[in-house]
Amino acid sequence: MHWTGAPATDWSLLVADETGLPALAAIAETLPAGHRAIAVVEIAGASDRQPLASAADLDVHWLHRDGRPPGTTTMLADAVDALVLPAGDGRGWGGGEALAMRHVRRHLREDRGLPATAVSVLGYWKHRDTEEWE
Repeated sequence: MHWTGAPATDWSLLVADETGLPALAAIAETLPAGHRAIAVVEIAGASDRQPLASAADLDVHWLHRDGRPPGTTTMLADAVDALVLPAGDGRGWGGGEALAMRHVRRHLREDRGLPATAVSVLGYWKHRDTEEWE
């Protein structure tokens, strides 16, 4: 599933690092008013935050690496694991470092029970020094 227009679900989860942030921002703009949405975004630090325009009820969680290199932490996956997701049918989208996205995809499908058709998570890149932390 690639992201499509108006959601046929009760809520949406958007997950990205800096490489997926432009796509996440574009998706947020397509969400309709009143739709419940959560964004989890890993960035280098507070100065990298960007405004995210959306008519949806968008709750943004900014995660700061604070000097740690991109692709070397589990903070994005850990934050998604810890989320309290809304009730009802949901869908998820993610874009970023491959190992983090693998964890997000697995978590949404296996631990949260979202059907494969409701999850679109893309590994955009892999840090060459990243160990298999899963």
